[in-house]
Amino acid sequence: MAAPLGAIHPAAGASLALTTAEWVALVVAVFAGSTLQGSLGFGLNLVVAPVAGLVDPDLVPAPLLILGVVHVAALAYRERRDLTFAPVGWTMIGRVPGIVLAVWLLTSVSAEAIEILFGAMLLGVTALSLVRSGLQATRPNLIAAGAAAGITGTTVAVGGPPVALVLADRPNARAEIASVVIVGTTASLVGLVGFGEVGMPDVRIAAALVAPLLLGFACSRVFVGRLDRDRTRVAVHAVAGVAAVALLVRGLA
Repeated sequence: MAAPLGAIHPAAGASLALTTAEWVALVVAVFAGSTLQGSLGFGLNLVVAPVAGLVDPDLVPAPLLILGVVHVAALAYRERRDLTFAPVGWTMIGRVPGIVLAVWLLTSVSAEAIEILFGAMLLGVTALSLVRSGLQATRPNLIAAGAAAGITGTTVAVGGPPVALVLADRPNARAEIASVVIVGTTASLVGLVGFGEVGMPDVRIAAALVAPLLLGFACSRVFVGRLDRDRTRVAVHAVAGVAAVALLVRGLA
C-alpha cells in the first residue's frame, strides 16, 4: 500500500528547487490570473492551479491559498464600499466541514494518487464554473455551495465556482461572491495551517510570487469593462481543462 502523502513529505511545504522555466511559468500564470480576477471577478487560481500542479503538485494548495488571501485582501480594500456579507454565514456552515474533509483527503491520499485527485478536482470545478443553472440562493443551496467550495478551495485552491453557481444571478452578485471568497479562502488557509499542512517553503514560494500578483491586480483596472467576458471565460476554462486532463494522464501513467 502506498504511503500517505504526509509520510512522504513529513515537513509540509513545496520545494523552492524549481527551474528557471518553471518559475517563469508560475510568474506568467500568477500575473495573468491576477489580472483576470481583478478585472472580471474570476480566474486567479483557475489559471494558476493547473500550471502549479504540472510544475510540482506540492505547490497546490498552500502557496496558492496564501496568494489568494493576498489577492482577496487587495480586492476587498478596492471594493470595500460594495462588499456585503449577507450570504457568508450560510456558506460557512457548509464550508467548515468541507475544509475538514479536504484536509483529510490531502493527508490520506497516496503520493501516486495526488495528481489524479488534483486533475479530477480541477476538471470538476472547471466544468462547474461553465454551468449556468439558475440556482436560487436559498439557505440549503448556500450551505451546499459552501461545502463544495470548502473541498475544492482547500484541495486545489479553486473555491469560487460552486459559490458563483448559486449567487451569479443576484443583483449584487460580484460583491456577494467576493465577500464569500474572502472569508472562505482565509478559512481554508487557516484550516491547512491548523492541521500542519503549511510550511515555511510554502510561505517563501508565495512571497516570491506576490510581486506578479500585485502587478496583475494593478493592471486589472485598465481592463475592467474592456475584456469580452464570455470569450475570455471560454479561453480560461479551455486552458484549465487541458491542464487538468494533462494532470490526470500523468497521474494515471
